[in-house]
Amino acid sequence: MAQKTERIVPTLDPSRGIELIKKQIDKIDEIINLEYNSPKVRAWESFTEELLVNVFGKPHNNLDNFRSTLHSGGPIRIGMSDQEWQENFVRSMQDIKELLASFTDQLELFAPAASGEKTKEQPKSQLVQNFYISQLQAQRIENLINIEEQPEEVKVKVEELLSELKKEKTKNKSKIAEIVKWLADKAIDVLIAIIAKASF
Repeated sequence: MAQKTERIVPTLDPSRGIELIKKQIDKIDEIINLEYNSPKVRAWESFTEELLVNVFGKPHNNLDNFRSTLHSGGPIRIGMSDQEWQENFVRSMQDIKELLASFTDQLELFAPAASGEKTKEQPKSQLVQNFYISQLQAQRIENLINIEEQPEEVKVKVEELLSELKKEKTKNKSKIAEIVKWLADKAIDVLIAIIAKASF
């Protein structure tokens, strides 16, 4: 039996998507100067992929192109030196920079809002209120965002939010809305990770 393809709908409106993708583009100049196997590189790649899922949905050609371009810096063979891996990485990141810029162009040209149509985006607070997460999912989210490395205020807000989301029927919706609004303003990358990893 063929495996069913996972489908995820976009959760970010085009204008917000453009803003966040451009922030990731701006970070490339720093990322490209790191070692190819740096944890910061992996973190940037992981977050950018999650961002693209939230902007375009899944499956989507842009997501596939991003994944393939990450490893398109040059031929790979057994016994490659660190210098060769590094050179491939630099070329890949240069290509990724151009690719992400093309994604923002797409959003500016083809998004419904650009033609005068208003899209109805479900408010993040309402969206998150509908989530229910298990203890295991909460742990995975904390690992994904490196909870212990977050500023204390962000750490407290995330723990409060995850605590509420683990409740099936007694969620404090006003509290959730307040935390989501705060995270959207102060730590949008953390909020995106929570939305991406939680489930309805």
